[in-house]
Amino acid sequence: MDDARGVRAEASPRSIDLSAYDTVWLVAPIWLYHPTPPIRAFVENNRFDGQRVVLFNTYNSRIDQASITDFKRVVLLKGACAFEHLSVRRGRMESQVSPDEILAAIDDRWFVPTSAEGSQQTCRSMRSE
Repeated sequence: MDDARGVRAEASPRSIDLSAYDTVWLVAPIWLYHPTPPIRAFVENNRFDGQRVVLFNTYNSRIDQASITDFKRVVLLKGACAFEHLSVRRGRMESQVSPDEILAAIDDRWFVPTSAEGSQQTCRSMRSE
């Protein structure tokens, strides 16, 4: 995928062995309403055979849903068995939410894993450890 200047994006490393993972999280901001060209380049150069892929984005104004649909199509063509898109609106430069507020949004919406001791941990509590 080309960036806004028409330059082909590269990801480094170009490919990695992801076979040990059941779920692969791809995390990148949204640029010009689309997932970043480097994350798209990473997807184009890797396989996700039998894996669940989660695309997580932060964004300022909006996300072009057609670009997410196309991203999902590519991920599934690369062997993924499931795709999920999650996002948190960060806001514009003059009114951005803090990293702690992003973690709180993640905790509140999707992510409350259970620790080995059986108590629930959150992104915020893991960050402070």
